[in-house]
Amino acid sequence: MAKISYSGPVPADDPMFTGRYEIFSSKRNEATEPTGREPLPAEDNQIVTIHSANYWVKVVDFLQQNWALIDQDSDGRARIFFINDTSGIFDELVFESTNHAREALIANRFREFSDSPNLQSLVHPPPAPFHRTLHPNGPIYSSGRFWK
Repeated sequence: MAKISYSGPVPADDPMFTGRYEIFSSKRNEATEPTGREPLPAEDNQIVTIHSANYWVKVVDFLQQNWALIDQDSDGRARIFFINDTSGIFDELVFESTNHAREALIANRFREFSDSPNLQSLVHPPPAPFHRTLHPNGPIYSSGRFWK
């Protein structure tokens, strides 16, 4: 069976996608758990500025990896942006601090790209500018489906 991938904008009136990618609030008390699950804007392809260039990476399949960048919010909290190979931000999580965000990435099998010379010789992180996009399986990390 062929694997079909689409990373373009999704028509707002497409019944296949309508309402499927809502992110619900969840209150958790553990220090390494997200402090909030804020919905992604409905507008696909919105440009997002991320100041960090310290990439984290998780190899999820042959020639497929998910990237993460931790950026500081104006209120001091840390936001992890999850990015695909085409610079599309498909999910995000918010933590109380950068240390908590780093611990959570490690617990979920992400590793710092700068610490992986072998991986650096095989893949390259997605470049800015970053834009909002939808993941084919929805918000895979903020939904908790693929996040401890």
